[in-house]
Amino acid sequence: MTQHSLGAGVHLLIGSERFVVLKKLDHDRWQLENETTGEWSVFAEHDLLDRFAQGHLTFSPVKPSEGGRVLASYPEDLIVAAQVRVQYLKEIDRRQPLSLSAKLLEPVIHEVANRAGDSKPPSWRTLARDYNKWLAAGRDINVLVPRHADRGSQGSRFLPEVGAISDATINELYMTLERKRVPEVHLEIVRRIADANRLRPPTEQLPIPSRRTIYREIDRRPRFDVIAARYGKRHAEMKFRVAGAGPEAQRALQRVSMDHTPSDLIVVDDNSMLPLGRPTLTTALDEFTRCPMGIYAGFEPPSCLSVMRCLKHAILPKTYVRREFPSVKNAWECHGVPELVVVDNPPEFHSTHFERACLQIGTDIQYSKVLVPWYKGKLERFQGTMNHDLLHGNPGTTFS
Repeated sequence: MTQHSLGAGVHLLIGSERFVVLKKLDHDRWQLENETTGEWSVFAEHDLLDRFAQGHLTFSPVKPSEGGRVLASYPEDLIVAAQVRVQYLKEIDRRQPLSLSAKLLEPVIHEVANRAGDSKPPSWRTLARDYNKWLAAGRDINVLVPRHADRGSQGSRFLPEVGAISDATINELYMTLERKRVPEVHLEIVRRIADANRLRPPTEQLPIPSRRTIYREIDRRPRFDVIAARYGKRHAEMKFRVAGAGPEAQRALQRVSMDHTPSDLIVVDDNSMLPLGRPTLTTALDEFTRCPMGIYAGFEPPSCLSVMRCLKHAILPKTYVRREFPSVKNAWECHGVPELVVVDNPPEFHSTHFERACLQIGTDIQYSKVLVPWYKGKLERFQGTMNHDLLHGNPGTTFS
């Protein structure tokens, strides 16, 4: 998914007609040109946002990327490679204006490579080429996916059977408090592969990985997980702890917190008068403006569905408020794609669907530590105020 906003030169697809934005006439009107007939038209900004929210308006980049292919359709290793590459490009984007030269890009490459643990960072020429291509495609991550579909054989590879034996041996010997050394782990891997080859025909023998390969496999694992397994979780937390004041947002949509909370209200069916239960509220809050971005209420337990619906509600314009709730005088103008989403550690926030959705729209995910709700204090305060001030005065409240 590409990221766009209304502006001069932006191409739009309204229904079956293609338009290009010419200019903004005043605070709420835009002048568009029909690319087929050349006719000029004037649209209200509220009308354009309403069409976008209903799916009748889409942004059309000048250089689309692979026909809008879904990111999840690529192999896992290609997605991971694109995910690492986009970290370099986002850092370059944050430092604009920045000349795409070796002198200015090499410090950026070194900083991001250390932060991301990338042992093979790209060259500055590759990043300059990818950055221009990424901007031309509307910051679509699909253009960064390596095109390896037509690549020929590159020699021997780490077979899945060998990988399974290596991972199991590393977990059993290396990732333990006994702290076995890599040469001992490698000898055990050689022994297990030799036992497996006795039952295989000569033409299907498993290759034996070198000791250096085992070192690389261990280096690919997160350092926190390795130290926690070998020295204990407390030692790992002390080694990787972060001290000092928490981050402060400098602009809207820079940090958006998301979390669940049970509502302090028991809902009763209007017809049967039977209690339906306490709905769970999933809310998203912009930490800079302290404005609620999105909300979802449901009786089902917190799940990936509630998270995705809350994220969708946060991104889309809230044009339905004036139409469905005419008594509300003010407009709910909080919408847009967040740069960073701060969440807790339940399974729904670690689901592949949520991570791929954030990766598709260019949103980073930051997971808070377990049992430290003050890491998202603004959102916790908002949820407490919503329950106390809004729900505690209604019939059926459970109070706190």
